[in-house]
Amino acid sequence: MGIISDIRYTSKAYWNGIAAPNSETAILNTGAGGLWKLGSGVFGVNIQKPYFIKGGFSSLENKQKQKQRVSAIQVSISYRKMFDYTIPWLDPFKKI
Repeated sequence: MGIISDIRYTSKAYWNGIAAPNSETAILNTGAGGLWKLGSGVFGVNIQKPYFIKGGFSSLENKQKQKQRVSAIQVSISYRKMFDYTIPWLDPFKKI
């Protein structure tokens, strides 16, 4: 099991010299995941939850009191297996 966390920042974007609305963002992404050995492979589960700090989803740009909310959760499931095969033209040990 492991805990992951990162902060992503995107600066303002411009189109013909004009700043694009909602282009500057800051997102805190936290989550946890784990890997488990199953037979000849590895099974993994990862869950992440982003928190919108700055940008289009963090607050309203107008002064009207509207009830709106954004929530997201990312779940990924994986299975990894090592194959006993080497692609011939990519083999670093092959004598050329």
